[in-house]
Amino acid sequence: MSILVLGTTALDTVKTPYGKRKHMLGGSAVHFSMSARLFANVNLVAIIGKDFPQKHINFLHSKGINLNSLIKSTGKTFRWEGEYKGDLNTAITISTELGVLSVFKPRVSEEQRYIKNIFLANVDP
Repeated sequence: MSILVLGTTALDTVKTPYGKRKHMLGGSAVHFSMSARLFANVNLVAIIGKDFPQKHINFLHSKGINLNSLIKSTGKTFRWEGEYKGDLNTAITISTELGVLSVFKPRVSEEQRYIKNIFLANVDP
């Protein structure tokens, strides 16, 4: 089974009571893809900027996620910064930088147009 996911790829900065991590791989399409890959062939449709680390692309590829419709643009990658307090159940958004997400026009390959299972992840932060 194949699934096409359209959503965000991001560089997240997250603070918890246990510490803070900067510029981690994140985004709605990425999180969904990492779970769905255990059950289906995942085709990710998203946009990244020129600052998106190659190690993140390599990681997604190593997990079997099809990145043929991952658009590489010249601007900055979408970024989200947030904090989780106490029980870690609620995210507090500190900042959002749309970057290339503000000009994202999704494209899918001819082959991907026939995928019957589609997941529309959050794109509007």
